[in-house]
Amino acid sequence: MEEIQNTDLTKNPEVEDTIESSKQKQPEEVEHHCDEQQQKQAQEEDEDELRKLLLSDIGELPLSPPSATQVNFVSYFITDFTKPGHDHYIYRHANGLCVVGLAPTHIAFKDQGGITNIDFNVGKSDRSVLKVSGKRKKNAMRSESNTALCKVSTAIDSYIVRCCVKGSLLEVNERLIKQPHLLNSSADREGYIAIIMPRPVDWTKNKESLITLEEYKDKKQDDFSDIPHLRRLALVSDLSSRIVSQIEYYFSDENLVSDDYLKSLMDNQGWVDVFFIAEFRRIKALTDDIDLILRSMGSSTTVEVQVNS
Repeated sequence: MEEIQNTDLTKNPEVEDTIESSKQKQPEEVEHHCDEQQQKQAQEEDEDELRKLLLSDIGELPLSPPSATQVNFVSYFITDFTKPGHDHYIYRHANGLCVVGLAPTHIAFKDQGGITNIDFNVGKSDRSVLKVSGKRKKNAMRSESNTALCKVSTAIDSYIVRCCVKGSLLEVNERLIKQPHLLNSSADREGYIAIIMPRPVDWTKNKESLITLEEYKDKKQDDFSDIPHLRRLALVSDLSSRIVSQIEYYFSDENLVSDDYLKSLMDNQGWVDVFFIAEFRRIKALTDDIDLILRSMGSSTTVEVQVNS
């Protein structure tokens, strides 16, 4: 039977042409199908990569957004400047402005009670009356790195704070005159001391004597464990600003629209007991120190803190 079938197929040219044509097209169709699968797979891989870029793994996200300082400034430090324990930070903006303040290991923070007073009337003039105006920074005071900025006092001693960088002194933080406690609670934010604009050539020279944040941590590691004030504030991880950022978010209009639980904790005037806030998961991950939370929130401009007697 097979022989007859084969013979018939051979003798029928139309059938033979159809079979031959089919045999010739089959490899092309298979190859085309493979190309489509590869393109589809490549497209899916590209979409997965794009999804990973746009949608971060929630487990990798920080507990709170980075502070404005972390986003906009590069942190530098100078330690033991002119005297042991006189440690300062210099936060430099991309436009060249330098914000100068007390580093967390500054000797003044070792004294019981921290800083209680600040005086800008040092040297031959009162820095707090400095008024700079215009693009040319008229009336800016030219300063050397060792020029005195102010004097900070504690209950037992006083310390001269210096400019640390050579440049034009544009302003000092007058708010500290009435609120010196900001130096204790948020020295890296509202408690900054002055803003200085160095010339590019001066900054290049100044930078040689400065160290990075990581170098500062390594160099002053022992000091952090020796100073009780710093064990609580832990500015190394910017703890105070993290607390403020997180609690300000809780009480923001954006969050309160949908946060029924927080609203259920409020009294008829909108106050919430700090002990409830301290139990929130993201706050507990930062600290369990109620006093630290209260001190940190003292620097907030959007959330009020009320201490009941």
